[in-house]
Amino acid sequence: MARKMISEGRGEEILPRAACQIFGPPDVITAYRFDSLTRRLADDDMFSSDFSEDELKQKLGHVHVPALLVASADDEYVPRTVDASALCLRMAEAMAAGVAEAAECLVLEQGGHGVRGTQAEAYFVEGVVKFISKLNADADGPCLSPLTWEVRLAGALRDRAASLPAGQPLLVALTGMPGSGKSRTSQILLRLLQPDCFVLQMDGFHTKMADLKCRPDAESTINRRGAPDTFDVAPLREALQMIRSGPSKVKLPCFDHAKGDPVEDAMSFDRDLHRVVVVEGLYLLHREDGWHDIPDLFDYKLYLDADIEECIDRVKERNKVIPGYTPQEIEQRCEEVDRANAEVVRLTKGAADLHVGPKVPLTQA
Repeated sequence: MARKMISEGRGEEILPRAACQIFGPPDVITAYRFDSLTRRLADDDMFSSDFSEDELKQKLGHVHVPALLVASADDEYVPRTVDASALCLRMAEAMAAGVAEAAECLVLEQGGHGVRGTQAEAYFVEGVVKFISKLNADADGPCLSPLTWEVRLAGALRDRAASLPAGQPLLVALTGMPGSGKSRTSQILLRLLQPDCFVLQMDGFHTKMADLKCRPDAESTINRRGAPDTFDVAPLREALQMIRSGPSKVKLPCFDHAKGDPVEDAMSFDRDLHRVVVVEGLYLLHREDGWHDIPDLFDYKLYLDADIEECIDRVKERNKVIPGYTPQEIEQRCEEVDRANAEVVRLTKGAADLHVGPKVPLTQA
């Protein structure tokens, strides 16, 4: 009935009392409001637990300011089968603010939908005060900052894509040294540009470990894995060409860190949907070791500016989770391999159309 009334241009008219009573007092609801609250993926369907990850990103990805997500575990409007904590975390991760670690979750054990009771109210107020205090923290303390240059960059990419003919995506290279924040930035852009954005990671084009083991210098090559000559550039070139002017859908690989190898056909580019394609990787502006024509396949080339020492320190910290290596071995590999790769990447920064990053003046982004 609500959908029929909306189609007839009567969306702001009141539904019969029987429909209004489904939602309780004040027992008055318009056809539009009823549809918005009950239809899947309607305007007000923002928090459903049955959303896929992509649907959550489409609904919440635009949130780029610090956000506190609060839920009651005993909310009377939420089925008991829904895990409020897990849903809050999924929602935070779907936001651009979540990728930037500026979204937090607070779950009240009791209080219901209206946060009723002195204990629930006190817990809620305490959580809000703590969250707000982080926004105003000193530089040496915890701080939650809104995204700035990333939002401006997303807007610029959206405008560039809109100027291209239908079916022709904007191919964007996002490069920078190891540890500069490429993956984080690409995921923020993905959420800000949902559903029109597709992110492809260069890591999906690593040469497979089995093939590296067949090389005459296998031991040295495996130790240097991540250097320019340890990637399979020909399939990357073919993939970029197909995205630019190929079939309507293109299957693409991703890198499985648990297996340590690429996984074929793990992702799908859709020409009818994806207007911006962000390719993230180290050597997209490199012109040696078989990469000579790769930079020419991009419409717009971005370099993520960062301090090399800070980058190497981040890589050392990040690589501590790699099994089978001692802290000393991680330290040595970062200094010998990752630093060498960083220097190769740093030499390509002059080929970028735009330098971006937290330390680059906002006017440039």
